[in-house]
Amino acid sequence: MSDFRPTHLCDLLGQHKAVEALQISIQSAIAREACLGHILFYGPPGVGKTTIATALANEMDKPIQIANGANLRTIKSILPYLMRIKDKSIFFVDEIHRMTNIVEEFMYPVVEDFRVDMSTANSDEEEAAISIEIPQFTFVGATTEFGSLSKPLIDRFKHKFVLTLYNNVDLLQIAKKRLPELDLQMTDSAVDLVVNTSRGTPRILHASLEWLRDYHIAKGVPRLSEGDVGAAMEMRGVDRDGLTDMDHSYLKVLRKSGKPIGIETICSLCGIDRTTVEGIIEPWLLQKGKVAKTPKGRIAL
Repeated sequence: MSDFRPTHLCDLLGQHKAVEALQISIQSAIAREACLGHILFYGPPGVGKTTIATALANEMDKPIQIANGANLRTIKSILPYLMRIKDKSIFFVDEIHRMTNIVEEFMYPVVEDFRVDMSTANSDEEEAAISIEIPQFTFVGATTEFGSLSKPLIDRFKHKFVLTLYNNVDLLQIAKKRLPELDLQMTDSAVDLVVNTSRGTPRILHASLEWLRDYHIAKGVPRLSEGDVGAAMEMRGVDRDGLTDMDHSYLKVLRKSGKPIGIETICSLCGIDRTTVEGIIEPWLLQKGKVAKTPKGRIAL
């Protein structure tokens, strides 16, 4: 795990409502010597879902296992995680919407009753059911596609949190905290520009700062100015509003149409897959008020 990630909730800048609610639940669970209820996080990429899950384990002083839903294709693939579960530990599944239906349904009794039900074949090759009790644990899921989750799965999470894009005030605090770690000096206006190009996402902010560190070293610039940052970001295809070449391609299609247009048509015309459009391009453009969703499709504003 990257060393700049906050390790406890009190160190996390941003997501204030979710953090406050989680701190209350943690205090209650510790006082009752109980598990946290199962938790589901929904939000765009890079807003802290994995970071918060790890911080939860640290707050509870319990181990955490991390899996990706894309790799949980069969019951065999998830069993090793379940067999390693410790009392009150955390089992975190990122991209939980990518688990297969068979794994999802297999997990229902696991998260409800802390019981693993399996079918085996005896010597006569007749199926026999066995049930194994496992320690109580907290199941934490994260998704960028809430609409792809089934209602039975959603209902099994007691706590559901929507993680939003960060505002510039919180991103500025994160940037100022990171600069000394990177031994990077920048003017105030330069830092403001980096924040403005980070699309409300700490992950993008950290990547930009690391790129600017490399730029500062390679170019021999002791203290980066706003102009230096603009030039460095332009080299990566990012303008002063944080818009990328893909964003401009998307907007070009909408503006050329001049009327609402469906998502499939947009993807076909700009050559970008739907997951990228809905998960990466649109959240930022919607927040910035550059596009709008209507019953008839997307439209440029």
